[in-house]
Amino acid sequence: MRLDYVLLASSAEAATRNRVHILGANISVWTAISFPTDASFCLVAKLDFRVEEFDRTYDYRVEISGPGDAAWQPLTQDRQFTVPRRQDRPDLGTSMTIMAHVHARLSEAGDYRVRLIVDDIEVAERTLIASLPTEVTSP
Repeated sequence: MRLDYVLLASSAEAATRNRVHILGANISVWTAISFPTDASFCLVAKLDFRVEEFDRTYDYRVEISGPGDAAWQPLTQDRQFTVPRRQDRPDLGTSMTIMAHVHARLSEAGDYRVRLIVDDIEVAERTLIASLPTEVTSP
């Protein structure tokens, strides 16, 4: 298994012909009026699989760690997906896109780390910066 890409987005949904519709891609900053605050976003990851990785079930979850906190908290329960064999070319690898819509409680401003775990292996990690609005002052 190889990671093609991972991003945080406002929302995502599966579409026809192996396409994914992504709204508000590449979220890196979450602005809040005050803390603690709730954040809702979608982790989207595209994974490439070799032929020998087909026809098996994988477990995955999304976790978050807050500023100054080494402990990881689950954002999703363990979920599963199966990589099907390609019908048109069973001798070639294939790709799967994982979309995990999550809700997180951000306790304070700072850097949060969001990661994707597949079969107990960290596949990807992104940073989400939680901040208060910045004041814009006129000269």
